[in-house]
Amino acid sequence: MRMLRLSVSTNSPLSNYLPIRDACSRGLIECSSIQSPCVCVFEGIDVREGLLFHGEEGWGECAPFWDYDPQESAAWLASALEAARIASPRPRRSKIPLNVTIPVIEAAAARQRILDAPQWMSAKVKVADARSDLERDCRRVEAVAEALAERHGSSARVRVDANGCVGPGECSDVDCAFESCSRGSGRT
Repeated sequence: MRMLRLSVSTNSPLSNYLPIRDACSRGLIECSSIQSPCVCVFEGIDVREGLLFHGEEGWGECAPFWDYDPQESAAWLASALEAARIASPRPRRSKIPLNVTIPVIEAAAARQRILDAPQWMSAKVKVADARSDLERDCRRVEAVAEALAERHGSSARVRVDANGCVGPGECSDVDCAFESCSRGSGRT
């Protein structure tokens, strides 16, 4: 791991965030770039890239997508540096339920992904992608909801993520479609 001296411009949203300013000015953070291949292509990305920070309190990770603007990316960076520099509070629980993001894949593959990983109690299913249509999206949501319900019963949860691709006038039609395709199978 190599040491990097970080700097923040005075007009950056991070410039008034004391832990970052302090870490940058004193060079107290170790930083490495990371690359991790994706199991499947997600929004055109097959390798996630980011930064891994090591500080006096542990590790922090920052991997915003490359199309994020500086303001949005700054929040990711601030969180990563905080994790490396500031002690975490005492844990309140020993377990946290896991979530999975289901990309735009065929319904059978989405179902199998849930069945292969019983630790996932909730899933965020990507929809409204140019590579799909409402009917295929609905089949994918239904397959995920049914598989989660088989594994976890009524405690399973499905979330649908359209990434802002569905406008206000379209929401009721889309909601109705997803309501009917996942009724009774653990949808939230």
